[in-house]
Amino acid sequence: MEVENNIAVYSLRAGTIRQLRGEVDAARITNEEALAIFRKLNEEANEAIALHNLAVIAQEQGKSAEARRLYDESLEISRKLGNQNGIAITLHQLGRLAQEQGKLAEARRLYDESLEIKRKLGDQNVIANTLHQLAMLAQEQGELVEARRLYDESLEITKKLGNQSGIAGTLHQLAVLAQEQGELEEARRLYNESLEIKRKLGNQIGIATALGQLGFLAEEEGNIGEAVRLLREALDIFEKLKSPYAEMARRNLRRLEKKSS
Repeated sequence: MEVENNIAVYSLRAGTIRQLRGEVDAARITNEEALAIFRKLNEEANEAIALHNLAVIAQEQGKSAEARRLYDESLEISRKLGNQNGIAITLHQLGRLAQEQGKLAEARRLYDESLEIKRKLGDQNVIANTLHQLAMLAQEQGELVEARRLYDESLEITKKLGNQSGIAGTLHQLAVLAQEQGELEEARRLYNESLEIKRKLGNQIGIATALGQLGFLAEEEGNIGEAVRLLREALDIFEKLKSPYAEMARRNLRRLEKKSS
């Protein structure tokens, strides 16, 4: 029993690493293997983690209904066990799912509920993560001053913690914000700073996303050739990862190629 549990825990960790690298299919397989063992051993705390991870993967692959089902299943176990950290993390992800579906009021409610629990627990990493998402929500609603304030608060925490992934993500969003406000040189600086960290981390999805945004920035500046080059590089990564973002990159690339001809 102990050997099986150790194998499952190892699979869970391996799945997390693969997911961070953008190896989504491999991450799903290892999490499914871990989930089967945890269910067999009645290890409910780890079962909730595996379900949550599988929900995140489903969400990344655009499978919203499956993601919600898995999040709800994970949340039910965390509530049963009184696992406040697990509850907060899954509420956060449900907020992201609602935000992606345009349910902004629901997203804000879930983020605020998650943040309240996280502040009580004092977990700075997850506090920073939720502040980042609230900033994205404010940005989406045109509340740019509030968005910048929340991003800066999130970034300050992640820098203190040395959380490189969190730093890269918030730098990227600050770059998007700068680009929206016409601050193109500042946007380029922030994208490149974020991209450098993502390359060091091996975060392929993050790399492709940053390259895509740099491509749009080049287009905005009238440098269509550079924009095409960057979009092609981003598309190549998305296709290798079988990411749902590949089709969007493909459409943008076709548009730019027509523009350059």
